[in-house]
Amino acid sequence: MNITILGAGITGLTSSLALQNHLPEPKPTITIYEIRDTPSTIGGAVNLTPKALRYLHYLGIDSRRLRAECKRIELFDLYSGRKYSEVDFRGADGDGIGKDASKRFYSARVLRRDLQAALLEAVEKQADTRTQIVLGKKVERTEERREEGDVQLTFNDGERVSCDLLLGCDGIHSATRTLLIDPDRQPTYTGICVCMATAQLTPEIKLKWETTGLASSRRGSFMASYFEQSRTQQYIAAVMEMKEVANRQGWKVRGSDQSALKNDILSRFKSASMPELEDLVSAAGEWSSYPVHMLPPGGKWSSPGGRVILLRDSLHAMPPQGESTGNCIEDAVLFSRAIMQHKTGSFSKGFKASEKVRRPAVDAAYTQAVQRWETVKDSGAFVYRFMTFLTPWFLWWTAKAREEEFAADYSDYDFVL
Repeated sequence: MNITILGAGITGLTSSLALQNHLPEPKPTITIYEIRDTPSTIGGAVNLTPKALRYLHYLGIDSRRLRAECKRIELFDLYSGRKYSEVDFRGADGDGIGKDASKRFYSARVLRRDLQAALLEAVEKQADTRTQIVLGKKVERTEERREEGDVQLTFNDGERVSCDLLLGCDGIHSATRTLLIDPDRQPTYTGICVCMATAQLTPEIKLKWETTGLASSRRGSFMASYFEQSRTQQYIAAVMEMKEVANRQGWKVRGSDQSALKNDILSRFKSASMPELEDLVSAAGEWSSYPVHMLPPGGKWSSPGGRVILLRDSLHAMPPQGESTGNCIEDAVLFSRAIMQHKTGSFSKGFKASEKVRRPAVDAAYTQAVQRWETVKDSGAFVYRFMTFLTPWFLWWTAKAREEEFAADYSDYDFVL
């Protein structure tokens, strides 16, 4: 089997590892094409849920050396400094979440670039040479050829390659989606921008949270977290409503004005009740801004012949809600498991089996993400107070379902085909 993956990000790399783990001998030949000259990623520190850590363990990734363990995310009111709720990852027995005692994990925070580097290392360390990564290759045309029983790709340098299966893991602006599967489905701006930086801690900075804190306000939210084992720095992110800019260059220009960006953040989150937020902003290095886009819900997940398949952000990009990276990894594990279990050799039928399981969960997550991000937008005092009153009850009401979701494990799931 000859498999091509577009995108050497987290989804593409985990898909390669999962396929090599799941598929029987003879193992597939996998080529990962990356448009950039060097593997890189956008974003700061990501949250790894217990489920995400379980899948990384299954894929042979020792994430302990990368991360700061997080047993809970603590929620604070910016104006009073009061902790009013938390998202708990300790589980019923206090030793993490998971059905099997040997596979229980808390949550963790890790830099996205460090996670990607660990995945690259794992791909390169695979016992055989059947996986390779090719950099600086941009796809200009894809064609699913039914008579030949393959997919042909044409790159910008004129090279043509063919494969049995093409996985589009190339993100929200996916060439796989726009060239072949669903060209009319285009990203839209959510109205929210995330501004990120890291801050070196000093003895004068006193934090109210154990690992991760989230301060809510009427003009966005401010998240701060340890992200490495030394616990000497904090990753900080201001999530704010911001007017759309016409193009990427416009966002770069806006982000390059560090003074204006910093002043905007301080105007929103400076509070006598939580002085540590101002201290963190003052101690921060360079800020980067990331406008959050999403794809319209629904859409096509694969090509008519079933040999071209979309995964994660190229398929169902949505506003992040602390589980996005875990969902990338889960997509890869679930898909590879479905393909392995399907004995007829039909990629289409194997993928449909995974889609049957995954689509309802994706649709529900999409609805929740959009609703949650609406609460981040600027609001009046009454709406804000109502949301801070409602949040603890909502988290209590959904705690059991959330723990069941974090305990799920598709690495040994038996699909009904």
